Amino acid sequence: MPVKSGIRQDGILSPVLFNIYVDSLILGLKFSGLGCHIQNLYVECLAYADDVLLLFGSVCLLQKMLNICSDCADELNVRSNVKKSCLLNIGNTFNKKLENLQLNGLDICWFDKIKYLGMQIVSGKSLKVDVLTRIRKFYASANALFCSSKYVCELTRLCLCESFVLPVFTYGC
Repeated sequence: MPVKSGIRQDGILSPVLFNIYVDSLILGLKFSGLGCHIQNLYVECLAYADDVLLLFGSVCLLQKMLNICSDCADELNVRSNVKKSCLLNIGNTFNKKLENLQLNGLDICWFDKIKYLGMQIVSGKSLKVDVLTRIRKFYASANALFCSSKYVCELTRLCLCESFVLPVFTYGC
């Protein structure tokens, strides 16, 4: 049956309704038993809004997880944006050349770094997050605010910093 309407992008209930909608995807991944262990915690995916990050122990497992995502998306009548999808290898084999995997019959490529929730995650032997980009954006927004608010009292400047500059720095933390 075709979908005749969607969820408003900026609606108050949009995140809740979207979570209900994609809950079957997350449950499908959870019950598959695929994923990886982080210390003593078993994790198959991280989801925030419409971003899903799959965690896996091998490339073979990841392709199976991608197939589950594709099947669930077909059931929900949604499509994953393969152009925005990317693969990142972290661990002992991070420098090996790996074959691209597929989602909905299209290739997903491997990258040396990816951006997730505003943070740059870098491929390597262990998990590394590049925060320099975030720090540069923080300084740029602070400088722009201070340059354009020369004649504003300090308390107002502080409130403006808290409202506009601090979120730039803390986004993704």
